[in-house]
Amino acid sequence: MYTENNTVAPQSLEGGVTRKILSYSKNLMTVELRFPKGGVGAKHSHPHEQIGVYCVRKIDLSGGGV
Repeated sequence: MYTENNTVAPQSLEGGVTRKILSYSKNLMTVELRFPKGGVGAKHSHPHEQIGVYCVRKIDLSGGGV
């Protein structure tokens, strides 16, 4: 699957986070995520594998001590 990033509209999530779903199938989803300074993503899970592209300078991926 091929997707041109500029053809995908961003979706607003909690806390000012935005995402673009660049491709997906039954087993895999690829997204671009943008966080505002100090932004925090909501804890969640996925029924499939996921690849995320984070457009930030610094990110804390601590999973609550995991």
